[in-house]
Amino acid sequence: MRLPAALQRIWYRPVWKRQRTPNWLWIGAAGLGLLLVVVGVFAWRFKASATAGALQKNPLMLDEPKVSVQALDFTAANLSGKNIKLADYRGSIVLLNFWATWCVPCMEEMPAMDRLTKALAGRKFKVLAVDLQETPEKVQDWAKTHHFGFDLLLDAAGEISSHYGVSRIPVTYVLDQRGYIIYRAVGPRAWDGDDSQIFFQELIQSPPALRLPPPAAAQATPSPAPGG
Repeated sequence: MRLPAALQRIWYRPVWKRQRTPNWLWIGAAGLGLLLVVVGVFAWRFKASATAGALQKNPLMLDEPKVSVQALDFTAANLSGKNIKLADYRGSIVLLNFWATWCVPCMEEMPAMDRLTKALAGRKFKVLAVDLQETPEKVQDWAKTHHFGFDLLLDAAGEISSHYGVSRIPVTYVLDQRGYIIYRAVGPRAWDGDDSQIFFQELIQSPPALRLPPPAAAQATPSPAPGG
């Protein structure tokens, strides 16, 4: 099929007679592309730097509360039958862990918590591991083959874990010297890493930030962990 004469003149126009794109358009497009590449590189480097800074400040990627909450005080028996009162450890950094003998992730992180305890021996640091609603006999039998250098506390009735909103474990709260919750870990952590040890050493050496006392209701219960 033959094209109309007018279309043939356009369609078959020699290359040298076709209108060329002005050079300034090509230069502008190339400059814009280069600018986008430079901006992308700087954005990536800034994000990487921010991430590295966050990891240096908080290597365990712990959650920070949005409001100041004072941890609920409690008294619980350890495996020797001695009553342990949380408030007795004011002045120390406390790692308050919730666990159970059937919890596989708990078993994975507890040796690391033990190594951290040994690394910070003699410092104002304490680990308290509250068992989640198991019988004393069950925990005692388990402890015969698992020996850790921190207190295992019994919460057979589940009162302590209930007050702390714990329904899925492991969950760990970090308390400062005044008994305020400053961090929370949902799930296991590598507590004994070099960065982690430095992190806790700095917490021990640094005085707690001045905080206004929270409302009485806020002192009763910290926010429940998401999903448990």
